[in-house]
Amino acid sequence: STRRGFWSLETFPPFSTFSSFCCSMAPADEMEDTPSVCDAAVHRAALRPVALAGRLQCTSSSTDQEAASLFESYKQTPELLSATSAAELPQPGNEAATSSKRKACDDEGDVPMDVDARRPFGPSAAEMFVAEACRRRDRCPKGQLVLLCGGHVAACALGDVGLALYNLRQPGSARILACGAAVLSLCPVQGGGSAESMLLASNAAGGLLLWRISFTDDGFPAGELVSRTQPEEGFSGEVWTVSANLVEGAGVVAVAHRSIVDDTPDQQSSTLLSEVLVLTFSESSAKLVARLRGSRPPQAASCSAHSSGSGSNPNGGVEVEVEVVLVSESSGFAPSGIAWAVEEDTGLATIVRISETECQAKSWALPHGDLLAAWASGPNLAVLIGKGRQGSATALQISVGDSELQLSHCEEIPGLAACASAREKLTCLLPSQEGRLFALVEVNAVSVFRHPEGQALAATASLQLPSTGLGYEVLGAAATDHVVAALTPTELVWSTVDLTAHPKQRPAPKKKASQEKLPMGIDREALLRMLDMRGED
Repeated sequence: STRRGFWSLETFPPFSTFSSFCCSMAPADEMEDTPSVCDAAVHRAALRPVALAGRLQCTSSSTDQEAASLFESYKQTPELLSATSAAELPQPGNEAATSSKRKACDDEGDVPMDVDARRPFGPSAAEMFVAEACRRRDRCPKGQLVLLCGGHVAACALGDVGLALYNLRQPGSARILACGAAVLSLCPVQGGGSAESMLLASNAAGGLLLWRISFTDDGFPAGELVSRTQPEEGFSGEVWTVSANLVEGAGVVAVAHRSIVDDTPDQQSSTLLSEVLVLTFSESSAKLVARLRGSRPPQAASCSAHSSGSGSNPNGGVEVEVEVVLVSESSGFAPSGIAWAVEEDTGLATIVRISETECQAKSWALPHGDLLAAWASGPNLAVLIGKGRQGSATALQISVGDSELQLSHCEEIPGLAACASAREKLTCLLPSQEGRLFALVEVNAVSVFRHPEGQALAATASLQLPSTGLGYEVLGAAATDHVVAALTPTELVWSTVDLTAHPKQRPAPKKKASQEKLPMGIDREALLRMLDMRGED
């Protein structure tokens, strides 16, 4: 059966545990080669149904299904996380940083009073700092805290304060980098090393800045500005990072998004859309190479590039074609003036091919379910799809084939979807890039879950957070297989991960007493003979 042009997976067997398969999905929208003029015919509310030309094919084995049935639950294992380390955050102004501790004198005498008590109306600077940080977290939960240089450097987006860098091996004061305006979000550049990394930052003025992060001789992290967008790039206002990849032959290819008002004619009311910006960064310049539109912002993206095979471009160099894969909930993406695919209750993956002369986009439907998480995994994209409270989450890897997208790997993670759905204030699910660890981030808690990897019991532990007068809101979090960190209003906290920690096995049930033996050594056979003799009396 089909629904709005998409195939139903109800007749297919469920994904099996820890199975590997290779399958392909047919394009959800055959886009025209030449963009048409944006008019009412391509208005997003009047999109024509899109049809798929193929079906998802997969293979499974009974041994994988048996492994899933052996899983029992996650069990608290404090040894999974080490004792928490912490570093104080710089605050917006000295008064805001010490307003809860510093005292002032009343003008009429020497009676000490709180500084905050002297403000006649409105929130304090510290409260405004937390409120703005929560707004940034809600817009880009994965972009407020990132780990660099092999997990040894934490980069924090602190709004007007700037971009803060911490050395987790030598806790101390932060190194603050100015970004020209309030820092909104961050994302690491995939492909960096452990000694040196690259970082993409966005600010409230619509700017994107590429930084090179390394260590100085004294052990402090330092940042060198490599390149940044210029005002003439043609966009302003708040912009949010999605992904960045170091691509051979194309420099750093970055993806960001911003909110725009739908300018389609005959609009009855203003509608906000998501505009995706694809840029390339070199050592001295940044170039906007494509704009795309969709109903919702992308959750993750991966970038690659290769020679288009069509010879040299007009400037004398080899023409490079950039490929970007985007994943979003219920929405595909397309260049301006072209309709994009929309499908409820499922995630969509869109491949965008960008050359010197054209930009083409095609969308594929992911298996139905909740899109719990999406992240870049090397040159591919990985997604987690859950079935609500039914328990398991399915991990898929999306790769680019010759002419279509492919699911190159699949495994079932038992219990993870149930754990996520049980948290009402969940802000995001953060897998480590290697997928051996998952962090469920709530507004006031961070819970870490170990990948079961075929074990009946899997470890889980909670990151210890500080309790302050401002509340212990979690403003951001990041996780690798070795470190889990969280950003709070006053501190950066982190713990190292011990992947060898396993929960203690539940004691085996006690065996029932044998029916052959009776208490006090009574002979069972003799007792039965005696009872039989009494029955004859």
